[in-house]
Amino acid sequence: MQYAQIVLPLNLKGSFTYKVPQEMMSEIQPGMRVLVPFGGKKIYTGIVFELHDNAPENFVAKEVISMLDDQPILPQEQIDFWNWLSEYYLCSLGEIYRFSFPSSLKLESETYLKLKPGAIIDFENLDVNEMYLVQALEVRQLINLTDIEAFIPKKDIIKTINSLIDLQYIEIDEKIAEKYKAKEVAYVRINDEVLANQNLKDILLKLNRAQKQKDLFLLILEKQTEHPDVPIKKSELFEDGYFGSSHFKPLADKGLVEEYFMQKDRIESYDGEIEELEELSEQQKIAKRRLKWTDSITGWKW
Repeated sequence: MQYAQIVLPLNLKGSFTYKVPQEMMSEIQPGMRVLVPFGGKKIYTGIVFELHDNAPENFVAKEVISMLDDQPILPQEQIDFWNWLSEYYLCSLGEIYRFSFPSSLKLESETYLKLKPGAIIDFENLDVNEMYLVQALEVRQLINLTDIEAFIPKKDIIKTINSLIDLQYIEIDEKIAEKYKAKEVAYVRINDEVLANQNLKDILLKLNRAQKQKDLFLLILEKQTEHPDVPIKKSELFEDGYFGSSHFKPLADKGLVEEYFMQKDRIESYDGEIEELEELSEQQKIAKRRLKWTDSITGWKW
């Protein structure tokens, strides 16, 4: 039985053990990309770092789904260099892999495919799996590897994708969603044009039959007038339960108020308890002084 140590493009320590299927044993080599399952139903493109015969003791290794290369794309010298980088800089092999390869070489569950613009499909020359994928893309425009598993066997997915890419029928969508997204907070205000072009008395008369809408409008007006430079959070208007969206929406539909959004850094928005740093021990203070002394000699700046 043959096993492979595979590095995944994830910020996780070390490599992961996978079983090499019988039909791949004569072809698989270190430095090749392979498609493997990981974390439930997700699949990733991994790099084979080592081949061995040592079966894992505490778990049953999952099988490699398929090989993506005919020859290693990562030479042994590069593998050795990655191992050195990981040890020297105390970073994971997965991080190094993630930043070393372009996204198009790291197919994963969330990799999206789309039909190539202007492609003329010759369905007569497609096999069943290729036809299924093209038809799915015609309906859904974008589809990821997880969705493809529903109608194409895992072992045939990459073969099907590569074939259609070679035929110039499909392509990988290069749009990459940011891992970090700033939090958006909803704010409200009375439109300046409303105050400039409409008489306040007329506005309030129109709202006489909707007392809560009138009260909400006056509350927003009061806050905006007293503190014109302070944005009014929409959530603050609703926090006591007296007003709700059912009162705000009619005002917005009438064009009297408007909702807008501003980004707020999630780190800055942390509202939990913050612990004070403990005072350094004597040994730590000595180490700190030595570092400062060394930096003053070498000119190194942290």
